Amino acid sequence: MSDYGATTQAWGPKPAALIYAAVGGAVLAVVAVAADEPAGRLLIGLAAAGLLLTALAGARSRPRLAVDAGGLTVRGPWGARRVGWTQLRGCEVVQHHRLGRRVGVLELTVQQDDRESLLLLTKAELGTDPEDVLWVVQGFRPDRFGADGSGGDGPGA
Repeated sequence: MSDYGATTQAWGPKPAALIYAAVGGAVLAVVAVAADEPAGRLLIGLAAAGLLLTALAGARSRPRLAVDAGGLTVRGPWGARRVGWTQLRGCEVVQHHRLGRRVGVLELTVQQDDRESLLLLTKAELGTDPEDVLWVVQGFRPDRFGADGSGGDGPGA
């Protein structure tokens, strides 16, 4: 979902995953209405609502992360947050072990309004491997080289 020659790069949940969640939620909603037992109707209805809300939140969050020469834009279900390059204190992929698998999470440390926050973006949110996104983000950062020209990731990276 990215092109190294572009002036803006963007990543978000895969449309197919959002469609599957919406269709699954709709099917479960029909099953919930047709269910005979009240407890089953409630549980299936909750599962349907969860899938439909997940699809809606994912669709409203696209693109989840966008990068350009001025900085980053991180979108969520309630709106977008702009982060300038001078506000980005760190950017790395942290590997976790989940159920016997290595899972990478893109961690963005942001300093805004005298407050530091940590933004975590997973492969499901980005639609691609967080390592690939990290390389592109670092390529856009104007301070990606150390002050001494050593080629380091710059201050706070």
